[in-house]
Amino acid sequence: MNQKNIRMLNQIIEDFPQFKENSLLYSEIASALDCKLSEAKKYAATHCNMLSMWAIFRASERYNKSYSEYFSTCLKENICTVKGYINDKIKMLEVLGIESSLETFREYEDILNPSARFNENKFYQVKIKANTSGDHFMACYIQENKLYLSDLSYRGIGVIATDFITEKNFQKIAEV
Repeated sequence: MNQKNIRMLNQIIEDFPQFKENSLLYSEIASALDCKLSEAKKYAATHCNMLSMWAIFRASERYNKSYSEYFSTCLKENICTVKGYINDKIKMLEVLGIESSLETFREYEDILNPSARFNENKFYQVKIKANTSGDHFMACYIQENKLYLSDLSYRGIGVIATDFITEKNFQKIAEV
């Protein structure tokens, strides 16, 4: 992936974190749901899947609408829930007019050696078991044969994936 797109991804992740007080995410969710900011903050806690997909779409320059427009569209089309849980990623791609195979890999070896099977000119979304409960999704990219994360939660932006993803918490990774 070129540096411009990586910088764009990392900036989006920095501007729209799930749990920071000054996050732009809260007003975007509030706008889409026509709710108070305090309510939007609660919903933001479960938006990692929706938000990391949107960040990848934006950073790869395949979609340029705001998060509130994206979220509203997905809600209207029953692609997601108000909590940001995605019901159908294939339908999401179709409705938004985005081409992607969403090819999914489930081997931890791909985290350790991403250049063996992954395209360095693509973004990826990884799913792990969350530290609390449930699952967590993060945007990823490859540089110098290493997989890097850009996390909407607390793991960091542009951090080496193997510092946070273990064989035990890894579930899958998809090309977006």
